[in-house]
Amino acid sequence: MAIAHLTPFGIRHHKGFSLVEMLVALVIMAVVSILAWQAFDGILQMEARSKEQFLGENRLQLATSVLLNDLIHLRQRPVRDILGGQEGAYLAPKGSFAMVFTRGGAAVFAPPGGSLQRLGYRVEEGSLIRSRWQVVDEGPATPREDQVLATGIDSLRVEQLDSQGDFTPFWPPANEPLGLTAVPALIRVTLVTRDGESLVLLVPGPDTAVASVSGAGGGDGD
Repeated sequence: MAIAHLTPFGIRHHKGFSLVEMLVALVIMAVVSILAWQAFDGILQMEARSKEQFLGENRLQLATSVLLNDLIHLRQRPVRDILGGQEGAYLAPKGSFAMVFTRGGAAVFAPPGGSLQRLGYRVEEGSLIRSRWQVVDEGPATPREDQVLATGIDSLRVEQLDSQGDFTPFWPPANEPLGLTAVPALIRVTLVTRDGESLVLLVPGPDTAVASVSGAGGGDGD
């Protein structure tokens, strides 16, 4: 609002903001507001990304802990397949699974199947999936439970140490007449995330792991 001042000579002078000055002030205020909002929004997004990244990393660590614990309890126990035959205690790969194996050491209050479990690991649509068959010896319609351990996974690579001291992606290794109870003496698991991060686990097999050419027998150890 303009204010009129009376000079000694009786001439009125009007002091105030012109329309152009007001428009310039409004533009400056708008620019400052936008910059302030962008800075605030950037802080919120950074916080959300940090929280999401932390949760993702935490879940990946939990997933690798479960995987490691499963492999530590690897057992040399072959199982019966859906056709009534037998398959090895440890197979890699098997169908869509990077590895399938028999695990022991479960708590006594575990689901049906006693202290032994038949487990499989695979990556599907970016998720690391742990599968468990409700009974170790499979039947034609044995139920299977799938559990997503982690997301954002690009690949799961499993390698086994063979009798020549080399890592092979197959178990049993090609051209090695191993029995159904044979399991690797050392397993190398590599998880690659979609961010390009690689996480490598080296897991020793059971103390009794041998490259055996014996029959398919095997105890029902816990």
